[in-house]
Amino acid sequence: DAFNMQENLCDNIEFIFGPPGTGKTTYLAKNVLLPLVKEHDSCKILVLTPTNKSADVLTRRVMEVATDEDARSFEEWLVRFGTASDEEIEQSPVFRDKTFDIQALHKSITVTTIARFPYDFFMPQGKRISLSEINWDYIVIDEASMIPLVNMIYPLYKKTPKKFIIAGD
Repeated sequence: DAFNMQENLCDNIEFIFGPPGTGKTTYLAKNVLLPLVKEHDSCKILVLTPTNKSADVLTRRVMEVATDEDARSFEEWLVRFGTASDEEIEQSPVFRDKTFDIQALHKSITVTTIARFPYDFFMPQGKRISLSEINWDYIVIDEASMIPLVNMIYPLYKKTPKKFIIAGD
């Protein structure tokens, strides 16, 4: 009862606001995510969305923007983790299951749903690597207005990345 969430919230949060349809997801892909992964030799970015559909939309935006710039370089660092409903994503090398060794990538953008953050994991060679235990350099939350506050609190208080980026209406 005595814990003040606002006073204990970290300072490293950036917000991207805009009405529906203004291009926030495209902005994230083109002006935030792609530059971060290009600027650093080692950079782990986790993108959390409210649904698999929104995770697919953001994954596609990153694929489109990266293809415009560097052909298919995204296949080396883009990871779509979870259940995809987009057939092109499911058939592409970016779609990964639990057996993928996420630690083998020096830089990555991993896109999944926020519901997976507290419990899901990669398990290469039988070694469990929880999403919530990976040291992410950046954590991005897209479509934040669709995510209940209780789901957003866990990563905000559990992790200490260089920056949280929260986008939404």
